[in-house]
Amino acid sequence: MYLKKLLLILVLFLISVTEIFSQQSLDIFGGFSKLIKPKFRLNSFESNTMNYNKTIDWEFTFSGTVFKTPELMSDIMMASIGKKIGDNYIYARYTPGFRKSFLLHTDTLVTVNDSVNILNSKLNYSEKFGLGYSYQFSDKFSGGISIRYFEQSYAQDNIYFYFSDTINTLVTITDEWQKKHWRADIGFSYQPLDNLLFNISSYNLFIFAESGEFEEHKNLELKVDKGAILGIDYEPINNLYLTGNVETSGSFIAGTNYKLDLFSGKLGLGISLFHDKYQEQFIAGFQPALNYSYRSFNISVSAVLYSDKRDNRMPSTDLLNTGIHNIINNQFSYNSITANFNLALNFKPEQNVKFIDVEITNEIFPTFAEEYLTKQFAVGKVVNISDKSIVVKPSSYIHAVNDEMIYSPSVAIAANDTADVQFFTVISESKSEFKKREISQVDFYLTTTYEEFDDEMQKPILVNDRNSWDSKVKDLRYFVKYDLTNSNRYAKNILSQNRDSLKNVPDVLKDFERIKILFNYFAEQMQYVSDPRASVEYVQFPSQTLELKGGDCDDLSVVFSSILESIGIQTAFVDFISEDGISHVNLLVNTKLKPDQSSLITQNDKKFFLRKNVKGSEEVWIPIEMTSLTDFETSWEIASQKFYSEAIENYGLSKRKVVIFDIY
Repeated sequence: MYLKKLLLILVLFLISVTEIFSQQSLDIFGGFSKLIKPKFRLNSFESNTMNYNKTIDWEFTFSGTVFKTPELMSDIMMASIGKKIGDNYIYARYTPGFRKSFLLHTDTLVTVNDSVNILNSKLNYSEKFGLGYSYQFSDKFSGGISIRYFEQSYAQDNIYFYFSDTINTLVTITDEWQKKHWRADIGFSYQPLDNLLFNISSYNLFIFAESGEFEEHKNLELKVDKGAILGIDYEPINNLYLTGNVETSGSFIAGTNYKLDLFSGKLGLGISLFHDKYQEQFIAGFQPALNYSYRSFNISVSAVLYSDKRDNRMPSTDLLNTGIHNIINNQFSYNSITANFNLALNFKPEQNVKFIDVEITNEIFPTFAEEYLTKQFAVGKVVNISDKSIVVKPSSYIHAVNDEMIYSPSVAIAANDTADVQFFTVISESKSEFKKREISQVDFYLTTTYEEFDDEMQKPILVNDRNSWDSKVKDLRYFVKYDLTNSNRYAKNILSQNRDSLKNVPDVLKDFERIKILFNYFAEQMQYVSDPRASVEYVQFPSQTLELKGGDCDDLSVVFSSILESIGIQTAFVDFISEDGISHVNLLVNTKLKPDQSSLITQNDKKFFLRKNVKGSEEVWIPIEMTSLTDFETSWEIASQKFYSEAIENYGLSKRKVVIFDIY
C-alpha cells in the first residue's frame, strides 16, 4: 500500500511542475524494450532512470559515436560497469562523449601590437559520469535512483584598456564562468503480466551541490526544469515488442522491436520515432537500431536521423534566446551513429527455471521405503524463464529421512513454458529409527546447466513412525516384507517339529499341509485384540506380533502372510470394503494345486478361488479368516463363506468392493 501512495505522490508532483521542452528519453542504445531479457543492459538513464534490467552478474559496456557535422567526426561516447547482488543492482558510467560545444563568432576584429584578433565566445556542456542503483521488491515491482554529474563553462573574449603615464595598452582577455551541479532522479517499474511493463520516472527531480553561475549569461545555462516520463512496454505476440515514453511536456518517443534467432544467437531489429516540442518538425527524427547477442557478447548499432536538415553554421541568436535542455538531443544535434559493445561476465549461474509452488502429495511412511522409488511424494509447478528449451534436474532433501540429496528424473521444458516436476525419495535406514511422528522440512532444488541451483524452496512434511500405516490394504505388504528372516526361523521351527507327519504327505499336498500345521500352531499362541491407537492406523511388525502374542486383524494377517512367504508360499490380502469405507482384511493363500486337484482338499467348490500364475496356469487359492483363532478348518470355512458371498455372488470383485492385493 505504501508503494502505491509513493507512486501517486510522485505522479502528482511531477505533473504539476514546469514543462520540459526537449525530448529527454531518447536513448543512445536504440530504444530496445525492457521486456527483452538478455544478459545485457540495452538501455541507459535516458529511458531507464529506475535501472530496470535483467543483468545476471557483471556487465561492461563501451560505446563509440560517429557524427555528421557535415564532416564526419568520431568520439568515445560512454564506458559503463554494472553488478547484480541479490535483488540489488549497482551501475556506474563514464560519459566523455556526453558533451556539446558551441563557438560563437562576433565578427569583431581587434588589432593589438600589429596582430589581428577575432573576439569569440565558447560554450561547453558536459555530463561527466553517472551512478545508478535499483532494488527488486518483488517479481513484479522494482524501483531505483540515478545520480549524474554535470559541468558547464562559458568563455568570452573581451577587450581591456590599461592606462599609465607613459603608455596606453589594449589587451584581449578571456573571461570564463563555470557552473557544476548534481542531478538525481527516481523511477519505478511495475510488471503485472509477463508481456506488459509500466514505468514512471522523474526528470531533474533533485538538483543539488550547485557551484558557480553564468551571472549575466544565465540564459545560456543548461535548463533543469522538472518533469516526468511515463512509459509502457508491451509484447502483443511472441518476440514482437512495442515501446513508448510520454513526457509531461507532451514530447514522446514510440517504437517497435523484433527479436529472432540467428547463428545460435539473438538478433534484434528496432525503429523509433520521436516528437520534441522544442524542435520545429512534429516528428523530430527517427532512430533505427540493430542488436546481436551471442553468449556473453552483445553488439548494438543505433542511429539518430533528424527530420530537418542540420547545418554546422546557425545564427547565435537561436542559442542565446532558447538555450538547450538536453546535451545529446537538441535542436543543434547532428545525425549520428552509435555502436555499443557489451560484455557479460557471469561468475554466478544464470537462472533458467524457478518454482511457482510445490505440493506435498504424500506424507512419509518409513516402512513403505520402496514405494517412494516409483511414487512421488511431492509435485512442483515449475516455469522455464529462459528463451530456450531446457532440461531440469530436480532434487530434494528431507531432513528427517535422507542422508544425502536425492535426485529425481529430469524433465524437459520448452521456452517460457511451465511443467509439473515429480519428486521421489529414498528412505535412509541409518538416518533415524523413526520412533515417533514428526513434522520435518523438505528442501527442493532445481538445477539446469550449472552445478549451482537455479531455484530452491522449503516445505514442511509429516514423517510417520515405523508402525504407522496409511490404511491402504495394498501397503500392508511392506510390513510383511520387513523382517522375513525372523518369520522364516519361526516357520522352520514349527515345521521341524512336524517333520515326521509331513513325510507321509504327497508332494502335491505338501504346501497345503504346511499351511494347516503353521496356522493351527499360530492360532493356539495368538489372541485377537483391537488396534491400540485410534487416531492413527498402527500396524505391528511380524516379530512384534509374535513377541506380544496378539494383534488386530491387520497385525495377524501381516504376520501369518510373512510366515508363509518366508518359506515360499504365496499369499495375498483380500480387502473387503464396507459402505462406510472401513476395510476388513482376510488372507488368500496359494496351495499350488491345479483345478483338477482341488478335490484332494475339498468337495465344495465355494471354498477355493482359481487364480492364474505368471505362466498363465490356474492354481487353487484358499481364503483364511485371521481373526478366527480356533483351528484351520474353521478359519477356512468362515473366510470362504464371506469371500464367496461378497466377492462372487454379489460381484464384489467386479464392483471393486472386494480387492485382492498380492504381496509380490
